[in-house]
Amino acid sequence: MKEKGFFGKLVDRIKGGEPESNIQLERRRAKREEISIPVKLSVGHRRIDGARARNLSPIGLFVETNSVPPRGSTVKLSFEGVNQENTAIEVFGEVVWTSMPPDEGVGIQINRKMTDELNLKNYRAMVLHYIRHPPLLETHQSGKFREVRCNRCDWIGRVSVVKPACPSCGSLDVTSLK
Repeated sequence: MKEKGFFGKLVDRIKGGEPESNIQLERRRAKREEISIPVKLSVGHRRIDGARARNLSPIGLFVETNSVPPRGSTVKLSFEGVNQENTAIEVFGEVVWTSMPPDEGVGIQINRKMTDELNLKNYRAMVLHYIRHPPLLETHQSGKFREVRCNRCDWIGRVSVVKPACPSCGSLDVTSLK
């Protein structure tokens, strides 16, 4: 008898079939956007340079860094130049998981009690903006893109190097973030 493949086991699991399957379906509490933006990361009085925020959601994110703080650490994240007011967005979070190379970094859950209401609101607005206006996938995969801010509508994301136009409003008036 032929063993069932992934989809066969998945269908059995959905229908309430045998629990023998070890398939773990990932269920997220919030939508995420895979992106790469610089972030200043601090653990206590120690600043970790070269960190990049990836896989953002309103309740957490993955931060790629080569200096991984231990699980349970409280961290401060500072995003600069990503909102209309051009002010830093500072949020606090807790390291809930860590990963090893090649994707070395930490999974951080935003701490709503430690983060003030304005910064929490601005962080969520930034994440929702990226979710609604995702970067261009074809340029992301080819590496022929750059991260920009539209000077007309304040959209932030990735545009083609060949034709750097804002996908939100069509403006060619964009400023590079790097």
